[in-house]
Amino acid sequence: MAIFFAITTLALGCGLAYVYTSKSKDTKKLNEELVESKEKVKSANESIAKYEEATQTKITDVKQDNVTVKEIVKPMAVDLKFDNFLDAYKAKRGTVPIIKSGNFWTSNSGKYIFAAIQATGIYTEKDEHGQDIEKVSMGGAYEAWYQDISTGIWNYGFGGHAPEECSMMPQKIREVFHGEKDQSKANGFVCREGDKFVDL
Repeated sequence: MAIFFAITTLALGCGLAYVYTSKSKDTKKLNEELVESKEKVKSANESIAKYEEATQTKITDVKQDNVTVKEIVKPMAVDLKFDNFLDAYKAKRGTVPIIKSGNFWTSNSGKYIFAAIQATGIYTEKDEHGQDIEKVSMGGAYEAWYQDISTGIWNYGFGGHAPEECSMMPQKIREVFHGEKDQSKANGFVCREGDKFVDL
């Protein structure tokens, strides 16, 4: 009985040793594969960076049918149609904007141009002699505009000193600005649902 117990214990010990050794080998192999994969990713990223610099293109990740693929984007000059923007602003606000700060950029899809600005305007008032004089407004709220590149027409998106209520924002605006981000801000565009901010 003692001999049987000793043999059984020895067999179990050998079994455990085999499992441990096998697991150790698997872990070592996985670690080696992980290091190799990281080196390949690093090499691929370096190659992409060199390609972008040499060709003046940008390689971006694009999701298609739940699969992420690499897409080469060639930068090109885009006409902002700034005069159209000034006309659209004047039509809405009644004055030509004085842009204090802001950004203009194209959408990832290349379909729209966006403008995110802080602007003030010029207004007219009478001086002590009854003459019209122009003055610059002191304030200036944040405003987001967009242009459909195919038409060149600028449209007002949203703006103000605080994000709008989501329920008050047209679905079209939410779709146009969805996933976009003002380059000067850390977060994307948002609207309000109660006391919460929601991404467009």
